[in-house]
Parts: sequence; C-alpha cells; structure tokens
Amino acid sequence: GWRRAVAARAELPSAHVADKAIAAAPHHSRAYVNRGSSWVALDELEKAKSDFERAAELSPALRQAHKCLAVLALKKDDRGAAFRHFKTAANLGDAEAAKACACLQAGLPVSAK
Repeated sequence: GWRRAVAARAELPSAHVADKAIAAAPHHSRAYVNRGSSWVALDELEKAKSDFERAAELSPALRQAHKCLAVLALKKDDRGAAFRHFKTAANLGDAEAAKACACLQAGLPVSAK
C-alpha cells in the first residue's frame, strides 16, 4: 500500500549513495551490503542477493553479508541456505546467528527481519 511506497521512496537515495560509493571503491564490501539493504527495502530481492553475495566474496569474514543472505533465504523459505549462511556468520562470532542456527536445527521459526 501507500506506506510501502513511501518507505521505498525513502530508500532510493540510500541506493543512489551506495551506487556512488561502489563506483568510487568497487572493492568496498560494506557498500554492497548497504546497497543490498536498500534493494531489500524496495523488494528487489535478486538485486539484494547479488550485492550481498558480492560483499561476502570481497570480505568472506563480513558477518553482516552472511546474515543478510540468510535472511533473504528465509524470505524465500529456503531453510537450508538460511542455515548455511547463519552458520557462517556464527562461525565468525555472531551470537545472534548462532541462535538462529539452533532454531533452524530444532525446526523452530526464525524471524526474517
């Protein structure tokens, strides 16, 4: 509805800023996470996934990229992929991701925020 349209309009400048950051420093992984998050807000999940994957490729130890990929997998009801990405983030020291892994292993719901 209209709330989503307003929220999406608010994300357009964020995506534009991230585009500029990526153009200036194409190997800056956090810029890809930022743009991917903007894509999620705009419901452009494939674009978001591509940016999160690029961030993880550039910085394999970037927990946030793996958690974002896990959340996208949950949005697509792919619990296996969500578990793998949460597990990677958990192995990198993310306690929240470790809890999500435990929930997935137990068959419990995990919030896709």
